[in-house]
Amino acid sequence: MIFEGTTTDRDMGWQHIFDELRKADSAFVDAGLFEGETLPGSEYTVAQIGAVNEFGTKPETIPVIPERSFIRATVDKNEQQYSDLFDELMWAALTDNRSAFSAMTAFGEYVASDIKRALTVLREPPNADITIKRKGSSNPLIDQGYMRAAVRSRITMGAKTKMTAKSSRSGG
Repeated sequence: MIFEGTTTDRDMGWQHIFDELRKADSAFVDAGLFEGETLPGSEYTVAQIGAVNEFGTKPETIPVIPERSFIRATVDKNEQQYSDLFDELMWAALTDNRSAFSAMTAFGEYVASDIKRALTVLREPPNADITIKRKGSSNPLIDQGYMRAAVRSRITMGAKTKMTAKSSRSGG
């Protein structure tokens, strides 16, 4: 007996999932400070100032600036949480017929927010007394708030790159 009839192939969303996973395969998310933004009234960029604070200076450098890691320490401390969150966001985006790019953007903004929080609450090692007097604050990583406002995330997926918005300097 020969079966006569038609067969209907309905996607049910699998093609979207495969397409988005293929795009995300070579994509990445960066969070932190990025080159290009200048610090008003300074010869240094915000990223240069951030790097000096993140890694410190050599003992023979004047002035000696101690390491105050706010990016590496944050990512290291939250590594498992970030892995779980990324998986959760990607799964939600794919099953809700949204893009992997939107999930990666949400993830990047979350990590950038954690870095800003770490930068804000860091107190050790403390500033030198002369620095506290000059700034009028004992918060080691915040003077006028430019560095905190400059912390962002960048999502790269193929030829598409998106830098998340810079925040305001209010509160520091």
